[in-house]
Amino acid sequence: MVFVEDIDENSYFEATLESVWKLAKAHISDGIKVHPNTKNNRTEVINGTTFINSWTQNIATGNGSSTMEVPFKVKGTMFHPLGMAFEILEGPFAGSKFFTYYAPMMGGSRTRVNVVGDFKSTIVTDDEKLKAAVMDFLQVLFYEDLQYLKKMT
Repeated sequence: MVFVEDIDENSYFEATLESVWKLAKAHISDGIKVHPNTKNNRTEVINGTTFINSWTQNIATGNGSSTMEVPFKVKGTMFHPLGMAFEILEGPFAGSKFFTYYAPMMGGSRTRVNVVGDFKSTIVTDDEKLKAAVMDFLQVLFYEDLQYLKKMT
């Protein structure tokens, strides 16, 4: 298990906190549009703040020359306006828990995105490789969120 702290002044959206929350809610209603590299998206709403998203996605195999389709299942809980807690239930990072929190910047016209959490994997056993894989995973999510947010505004 590795602790990952991605608190970077350059990880921000050119959007208000209110817009970022609209993006967060779009993951429940339009997950396939927010993250187009996923397939078979399904969302189960547990209550007003908690949901479970499941999907499949192609990920690179160990040799990097091919991909395989892998199922993911993630439980999310919204703590408006602070952030969201996630627990990965299925997939390469099953058992991992992390929190994404938001901080207004530039008088509220930007919103910084910070991620902290404990990540583990039964596939990636080396801590440094696991940390790199998690950072890659988070960067893809951030980029796709950024692209969708631009379409929303």
